[in-house]
Order: sequence, then C-alpha cells, then structure tokens
Amino acid sequence: MRTRIIPFMSVIAIASACFAADPLITDVSDPKAIISTLKEKAPRISDVALKFSKIPAVLTGKTYVCVTRGEREKAGQGFSFTAAKSGTIYLFVMVRGKASVPPEWTKTDMTAQFMFDTAAFDDIIYKRSVKAGEKVIVPPHNGTDGNTYGTPNACAIVPEE
Repeated sequence: MRTRIIPFMSVIAIASACFAADPLITDVSDPKAIISTLKEKAPRISDVALKFSKIPAVLTGKTYVCVTRGEREKAGQGFSFTAAKSGTIYLFVMVRGKASVPPEWTKTDMTAQFMFDTAAFDDIIYKRSVKAGEKVIVPPHNGTDGNTYGTPNACAIVPEE
C-alpha cells in the first residue's frame, strides 16, 4: 500500500471550498457595491460612512447589498442584481420625501436605522418574493427634503429553506 502525503495548505483549501457558502446575490450593476452580512455597524451605502445602527432581528446576519451614494442633489441610484436562490428580498428605503416604490414591493411593519456621525436616519422596509436566477430591479430613491435626495436603497435576501 502506498501512502500519499498531501500538503497541509491543500487540505485547508479543499475544506474551505467544501464549506464555503453559495453566493446569494450576484451580478450587481454597481461595480462598487458591497455584498456582505447585515449587522449593526455594517455600511448602509458603499462609499460614505453611513452605518446601520438598528436592524430587525429576523434580518440580522442575512446577506445584503448596498451601492454607492453619488451626488446628494440627484436621486439615489437604482441598481439591479441576480438572486441566486429563491426567497424573499427586503428593500430598505430611507425616510426622505415621498420615494416611489413599485407596487410589487409590499410595505412591512419593520424599520431599520443608520447613522451619519451622530445623526440618525430611518429606513422603511418593503419585501417581495424572488425566484432563483431572477434579476431584481431596485428602484432609485427619488424622495427629497429640500435639495437633498434620499440615499440609494439597499436589499437583503432571506433564502427559502
């Protein structure tokens, strides 16, 4: 019988590949988007120091995506991504002006909060179902307060079990 020695690092690489989580969000239209785990102090948008400070317990630890802010004097950009698994998508919409949310999104009773320095801002959370492989279109945030538009929307996904 012949014994084969496998280098230790190869074993780690193989084990990591076997246990790596499948991505739930792919093909995001904003190349500077962040796909991460939703938790307190996670970025609310990808290019400005806005951080989540309150998140509903049912969404904590779920995969989410946020995009770049862009100019405050323009609507917060819309974006798209592909859902890799079927489930529910949750849309975070900043409370600012009267943002248009398409009718396929249902308003929930959940809210989230994010901070900029010491100022707190609220998100209303909407939801809708999604099928594996479906392209999700996230609307721009067109609500205003004076000359300033709301931050771009963010999304979290909760896959079916």
